[in-house]
Amino acid sequence: MMLRDQPHRSLFMVQATDTDAENRLKISSIFNYLQIVAGRNANELSFGYDDLSKKGLFWVLSRMMLEWHGKIGIEEEIIVETWPKGTERLFALRDFILYYKNGKPAGKATSAWLLIDINTRRPVIPSQELFNRPEFNIPPAIDELPEKITEPHEKELLTNRKVVYSDLDINHHVNNAKYPEYIFDALPQEITDRYKDCKFQINYLKELRLSEIFKIYYNKTDTSENQYYIDAENELQQKVFQATLEFI
Repeated sequence: MMLRDQPHRSLFMVQATDTDAENRLKISSIFNYLQIVAGRNANELSFGYDDLSKKGLFWVLSRMMLEWHGKIGIEEEIIVETWPKGTERLFALRDFILYYKNGKPAGKATSAWLLIDINTRRPVIPSQELFNRPEFNIPPAIDELPEKITEPHEKELLTNRKVVYSDLDINHHVNNAKYPEYIFDALPQEITDRYKDCKFQINYLKELRLSEIFKIYYNKTDTSENQYYIDAENELQQKVFQATLEFI
C-alpha cells in the first residue's frame, strides 16, 4: 500500500457568530470546523456520509482532545489540516492541526470515531472491508489518545437543559459541536472569563435526541487546580458526556 504524506487542508474565514463577547474563537466553533474538514476528507477518501449510508453505516464522534493557544477573531482566517491515523479497537482515529494564515500553529487535536449501524445504533469494527482506509506517513498531531475521563469525588449541579430543534444534525441527534456550547453556556463566568490557552477533552457517551432533558454538573478535578470536570446526565441518570477543561 502506498503511503500518503499530504493531509486535507481547508481555509475558514471566522464569522461574528464564531466568536464570543471578547472576540475569541469559541471551542464550539473550532469543533464545527473540525467536523467539516473531517467530513470533506472522508468524502475525498470514499468513506464519507454518502458512501457509508449505502452500507447502512454512519460516523459518530466518540472522543475529542483539543489543545488550543490561538488568538483568532472576526474576519481572520484559520487553516485546518486533517488526516486519518489508523484504528484502535473499535475506534477510527483522526488528527488535526490548526494554523494562522501565516502558517504558525494555533492548535491541534486528536479524535476517535465510531462506525455505527444505522438500524441497531450499535458500533461495528472499522475493518478495511467496510471502509478502504489509506495509510498516511504524517507524524501525529498529538501522541496520546483521548482516554477515559475520571469523575471527581464530588460535583455540583450547574443547570438543566432541553434538546431543541437547532441542536440536531442529519443523524437526528445532537451534533457534536453543540456539546462544547452547552458546557460553556453552563459554566460560571469566572471560569469562562479565563478562556484562552487551554486543553479541552470531551467523551461522548450517549446520544441526545429532540426534547430530551439533561442535567450538567461540574467541579475542579482531583488532579489540578486549573482543570475542571464537566458531565451531563439524562432523565434516566445515564451519563451523556464527560469533559475536562484545563487552562495551560
